Amino acid sequence: MQMTKKALTLAKAAMFALLGSALPSTLLAHGAVEVDNAPEHIIQASIRQSAAIPGLSAVILDAPQPGILVSYRGSNVLTVEDTQGQGLLRFSPEGVMANRSSADWPGLSEARPGMVSSRNKDSSWVKVSATPSFGWLDPRLGVEDGERLWRIPVMTDSGAQSEIKGRLTRNPLPKDDHH
Repeated sequence: MQMTKKALTLAKAAMFALLGSALPSTLLAHGAVEVDNAPEHIIQASIRQSAAIPGLSAVILDAPQPGILVSYRGSNVLTVEDTQGQGLLRFSPEGVMANRSSADWPGLSEARPGMVSSRNKDSSWVKVSATPSFGWLDPRLGVEDGERLWRIPVMTDSGAQSEIKGRLTRNPLPKDDHH
C-alpha cells in the first residue's frame, strides 16, 4: 500500500509530535546538571541611545562576550571608529570594508580568518560583507571590566557625527530552587 505525499507528511508530523511529548519528561527526570564554579551573574550589553544618523540601526548580539550588529541603509559612506579614534569599518550600499591597520583589526580577523585576503595586497581596507550590515565582537563591549557605559563613534563622509551608546549591566543568574 502506497501512502500519498500528504498522508506521509501527516504521519511524520504525528510521529514527531509523539516523540516530542515523550522526550522532555525522560530528559527532565534526572534533574538539572550540576556545575562547579558557575558564575552568580552575567554581564549584558544594551543600547541606551542609537546614533542619530538616518539609515543606521544597531542591535546587541547577546552572547558570553556581547557583540554588535550594525546595518546602514544611507546613501553616504558611514565609518565606525575603533577604540583609538581611527576608522575601523566603512559601510556603503556596496557592503562593508574593514581597516587592517586599525588597532581593533586583530579581533575582527581572529573571528573571521578569511578576511585577510584581498585583491589589492597594498590596501589596508578589505571587504568583509557584501551587504551593508556587519556584526562583530567589539572590545568596548568587553565583559572583563564589569558594569560601565560604552560608546562607539560613527560618522558619514558628509560630516554627520554621532555615537551608539550603551551600558554593560550585571544581571544575576536564576538560582536553582529544585534542590
